Amino acid sequence: MQHFVVRIESPGSRQLAMPKRQELTAMALAGTLAPTVVWSDETTLVTKFEAGHHWQPPQQLESLAKHLQQLHRLPSEGKLPELDLLRHCNGYWHQRPDIQEQEKFTRGITHLRENLERFPERRFCHVDLNPANILQRQDEFIFLDWEYAAVCSPYFDLASIIEFGGLDEAQTQAFCHYYWGEQNDDKHFKAIAEFQKIVRFVEWLWLRLANID
Repeated sequence: MQHFVVRIESPGSRQLAMPKRQELTAMALAGTLAPTVVWSDETTLVTKFEAGHHWQPPQQLESLAKHLQQLHRLPSEGKLPELDLLRHCNGYWHQRPDIQEQEKFTRGITHLRENLERFPERRFCHVDLNPANILQRQDEFIFLDWEYAAVCSPYFDLASIIEFGGLDEAQTQAFCHYYWGEQNDDKHFKAIAEFQKIVRFVEWLWLRLANID
């Protein structure tokens, strides 16, 4: 017997995510790294059920790093738009500005701008890699919930796994070594540290909107 997963979006849920057609394009490009789409319309997505369990950090860091590396190497030029994180975060803020938190936002957006310029590499990214969106089946991984997928900094995906996975310094170093191999160096560690701050900043902005009654 085949099983399927049905997701029905609530009104306004796309206000925080990418357009539906972009999500479907990303999933098609991702191939076996994403669930198989069976059917969709404006508000509903039906995918094939994938057996497994949510990733339990820090299990299988080497395999997870290789799967993420595979995702970041997929060709996306002309197929997926780039996620302008500066515009995205400004849009989040202006939907619910708060003068009492203006200084925190200004510091965060300045730090974001500086590090996007400092680390300009862009790849096909998932952009929402917390453990709940990472399905593990022994040493294989499937990434779930592609609503935010776009061309973005690969450091954002890496920092998300490290931040939301609660990896300690030794685990972070191991994960980075598995991802970059012999090309691993201090530049990557510095970038990861800065992008962990960016991940926390984006999460803060997202939660301010998601928690509106």
